[in-house]
Amino acid sequence: MIKKPISLDIAIQETRKRFNQIPPSLRPKKNKRPAGRRSEEEATALARSVYYSVKKAEEEGYIQKNSGGYRMLWTAVQK
Repeated sequence: MIKKPISLDIAIQETRKRFNQIPPSLRPKKNKRPAGRRSEEEATALARSVYYSVKKAEEEGYIQKNSGGYRMLWTAVQK
């Protein structure tokens, strides 16, 4: 049984409408995440790792830059 596709905007509006019908006392609480889980050195190392991984994927053809942004591919495109 396949459902027909719907617009993401319509789905978000319907979800918000249903959420607002629930009394505030029954809604899930929005807790804040604790800040500072990583040390400064860990955060810097993570940022560098992500930067070089993206650069490598771009060089190998897994990420392509388009006029509207970037496109990720499962198989590398030969340059």
